[in-house]
Amino acid sequence: ARGAARPALVHCQWANHEVGTIQPAHEIVALCRAADIPIHVDACAAVGWVPTDLGALGADLVSISAHKFGGPAGIGALVIAPGNRYDPLMLGGQQERARRAGFENATAIAGFGAVAELLLHGDRIEGEARANQVRVAQLLDIAQAVEGVSIVGDPDPDGRLPHLVCLGVDGVEAEPVVVGLDRAGISVHSGSACSSESLEPSPVLASMGVDPEKSLRLSVGWSTTDDDIGSFAAAFAGGYVYRAVKSNAAWSPACGRCATTAVANAKAPEPTAQGRVKSVLADRRRHGPARLAEGLPDERSGRRDLRLRGVVG
Repeated sequence: ARGAARPALVHCQWANHEVGTIQPAHEIVALCRAADIPIHVDACAAVGWVPTDLGALGADLVSISAHKFGGPAGIGALVIAPGNRYDPLMLGGQQERARRAGFENATAIAGFGAVAELLLHGDRIEGEARANQVRVAQLLDIAQAVEGVSIVGDPDPDGRLPHLVCLGVDGVEAEPVVVGLDRAGISVHSGSACSSESLEPSPVLASMGVDPEKSLRLSVGWSTTDDDIGSFAAAFAGGYVYRAVKSNAAWSPACGRCATTAVANAKAPEPTAQGRVKSVLADRRRHGPARLAEGLPDERSGRRDLRLRGVVG
């Protein structure tokens, strides 16, 4: 608008880590270039999961974190376009071209580079993306069989990251569901404040008009198996969430806290629920998820997006 203050910097998240939405980063960068406004792109959630060409992107600044795609925790990169000069974050030595003084974690840097190089082999990223989309579709079939469960974010699989999905569960608080699934060996994430170290719920979900207290994020990875999907199905569609929705026992007005025990101690699924789960899985297997996962070796022993415990959020 005319007369408005000129932005000093535009920040764009290439992909969101909570709901998986993929932003049109190239278009946003082009608009900023045309307006001569510097732009920083947070590519942490996108790199390693969808094809990303930072040279073609042309942003002034791009942030990457190694742990998001299987590298060591605690190491990342700030990619700065040639010709840009910024005041250093820390004063002292000449490390990082005098931009950040201090001893460098050489071991983590080497691990970062090794995983990045591995991802460049062939069409690895594209192959894993196809396999992950199949797995997420399985999770959605199972979850949406429960009344009141819906997708939060873009319903089009091509519009979000291939390995994760955020769900809204009407009438059920997230904390007892998270605890109940954890007892079944399945780890999920919630945007609610009670399920994180923050005192505030997710600002992303709140800005979308979604109740963070009733949301769950599910994700898969290279090691996800049919057994993992089956464990989630039995616990979610046939157990904790299904019974919580039916009984509306997820909130206890008497004590004002999540009635964790009531949901977490839900009984095993009824045979009819198990039958529905098996039918869903059998239908998905006909589309060949196992075949899509073939040829994806597990060299990345450090990749921790999914563990033997089950689906990780």
